[in-house]
Amino acid sequence: MKADPIWHAAQSSRFIYAKCDLVAPANFRRGILRCSGSGPYEVFVDGRKVIRGLGGTLTQVPVWQEFDIGPSLHSGRSTLLVFGGGHPHGNPSWFAAKGEITCEDGSILKVGTSTSWKVVEALTWRINPETPVSPVCFADAEPGREWAKWIDAQKWEDAVVVEGLSIPAQWGPRPVHETEVWPNEVGAFGEIGTEGPLRFVPEPGKLKSCKCVHREGLLSPGRRQTRVQTGNPRRAVYLLLDFGRLVHGFPRLRLRGTPDSRIDLGFSRTWGRIETSVRYVCTDDYREWTGIFLHTCRYVVLRLSNCPEAVELDCVSMLERKVAVQSRGTFSAGQDQGINWEAGRRTLDICRQEIYSPSLGRGSYDWVGAYAFALNDYYLSGDCNTAAATLAGAPVSIQDSVHSLTYLLFLETYFHYSGDVERTADLLPGVCRILAAFENRGDGKGLLQLDGEGAATSVNALYAGALAAGSRLFSGLRQFGEAASCRHEYGRVRKALQQYWSEDHGLFVDGPGENRISQWTNALVLYFGLALGPQEQRIVRRIRAADVLRVDCMSQAFFVAGGLWQAGAGNRSITYIQQQWGRDGLTGTLRMEDNEETGASRLAPGPEYFLGSKVLGVVPGKPGYEVVEVRPHPAGLDSATGCIPTRRGNVEVQWQRTAEPARFTLGIRLSSAGETQICVPRLGLPFPTLSLNGETVWRNEKIHPNSFVQEISSEKDYVALKVQNAGHYEVAVE
Repeated sequence: MKADPIWHAAQSSRFIYAKCDLVAPANFRRGILRCSGSGPYEVFVDGRKVIRGLGGTLTQVPVWQEFDIGPSLHSGRSTLLVFGGGHPHGNPSWFAAKGEITCEDGSILKVGTSTSWKVVEALTWRINPETPVSPVCFADAEPGREWAKWIDAQKWEDAVVVEGLSIPAQWGPRPVHETEVWPNEVGAFGEIGTEGPLRFVPEPGKLKSCKCVHREGLLSPGRRQTRVQTGNPRRAVYLLLDFGRLVHGFPRLRLRGTPDSRIDLGFSRTWGRIETSVRYVCTDDYREWTGIFLHTCRYVVLRLSNCPEAVELDCVSMLERKVAVQSRGTFSAGQDQGINWEAGRRTLDICRQEIYSPSLGRGSYDWVGAYAFALNDYYLSGDCNTAAATLAGAPVSIQDSVHSLTYLLFLETYFHYSGDVERTADLLPGVCRILAAFENRGDGKGLLQLDGEGAATSVNALYAGALAAGSRLFSGLRQFGEAASCRHEYGRVRKALQQYWSEDHGLFVDGPGENRISQWTNALVLYFGLALGPQEQRIVRRIRAADVLRVDCMSQAFFVAGGLWQAGAGNRSITYIQQQWGRDGLTGTLRMEDNEETGASRLAPGPEYFLGSKVLGVVPGKPGYEVVEVRPHPAGLDSATGCIPTRRGNVEVQWQRTAEPARFTLGIRLSSAGETQICVPRLGLPFPTLSLNGETVWRNEKIHPNSFVQEISSEKDYVALKVQNAGHYEVAVE
């Protein structure tokens, strides 16, 4: 059964309820419902909330989410009730659902949204721009405990199909789980006025006309009830709750209210600034209320007002929302090296929602941050689904040069790690449009002509990187003409960028006629291999000099570390990683950086990609790990061990080296068969001897037959062995 997008006949309705009846046979086995919509929604079965979805809250294209409603069904008639929020920016609002009830005999009862559904405007939530807190939830308009009576009392109308919509394709992110978390402490407490928007008040006045008893009861359920009463309608009780870390989820209240009492909640990620807020207007019975709007916060500000009779609060919490992805990757550098594998996992847990959400707040989609988070995710969890959802749902604007060019990098690395030919091929027309748009902005000599879009050198370096990524993409999909065109254009840009080279400084300047020199520009030059001849090593030596402008966020620092690796300066990159992502600053907190211009906060990625792909050396030899390559880079370390999840299963790596005598041992455990390239460093030895599982396989540049090895090849700095079977391999170089 198809799912028609439905809504109330009055498209101006910001929120609606919709319902239909389900009749489940006595022998039903399971029930699945897939939902999507233009805004957040909740689904109830016979008054019990079973589903909460975000619609297009985070994504440009609303996602489909699949839910198991079987445990909430019973044989016979059930009422399915949907509370839906409309599109936040005035576009057509809609909700769609389709599902199946499967019986023991294999028969299937299908359900889908259509004009047979009934709808009514919802007065529960209202967006009121005239109030200092918006949106506002009115508890007396919710179904509440008298759910069946509430259903019967509504004036239901036939749903209408919303025409002209393109319903998103059937894809969806990983399942999510929700966990209730409570604040650690009450950071501030006192009495304030009721007028004006919510704000931080570090030192509110003492309680004079208001009462608040047992405020510590807000920190956990069931111990003590916090009682609040305000004798003066112009005065309010103020509380600042600190969760101790960033929480991404929905606010929850348990309370016994009095009619028209107001609870304003403000949400803040950093001290001193409230980014979002919501108001809850009480009714006169006990409620367990959860908001429908997603918030990210560390602090929650409470302002309780208009409470002439006591309001009893059991607790204030957040229903934390996380995508169910297991971190399976591990890494250790032997002795304490100041390298923190866990640095990025904490922020990735917050960032990984329907799509990667590296920027929290206003502004265009942050493809630079998403690129770094996706690369880390491939090594922390092996998850490619979130990247696929990001490609399908996140917006791309050609007007934003930096982020639209980084989108091409994101797509190419997704293809490299996932091997997803079908999805990548579907997105190639968009790649062609982006490249064509930038080609039309060229100066005829290879460089882009830009006005007010950042440093000319850095954007053109990104353009070159996008061209190189496009070449690899087109080659991987066997479109060799387009690949050659990208390579040719890459060469033109690389050559044209030489006009920005400063021989005096040994670095690239940020643009024509400028003396400004930045790490960001030169990191991109290294990252995409744009330096010529000895320029590369001069940049490596000078990129962290005192007169060079530092990167302004950790997403850019990610490219500095990567640029040093690309230039062969692994030792310097490890030192930089130790300084930027060391244990001292990230053992217990998430790192977040604010952009004062856009009002957005950016979560900081970790260094896991470099530790997994460079230090341990595990990378796809061909897209989707059709070939696994293990090429460790010692980079000043004496040993490293770890496990990297891949599409071919886990790859366990352990290596150790000694200087006197020069020796390198590499242990690998492969969980599945398939071609694997094991590349071990030559240690600068002119004629190294290699042994595999105790048998000599390479001596005096000659191959010694071995039943495990299909092929051996010699490179300048490495010797590569090709094996096919699963199991454990121990390679020694001396």
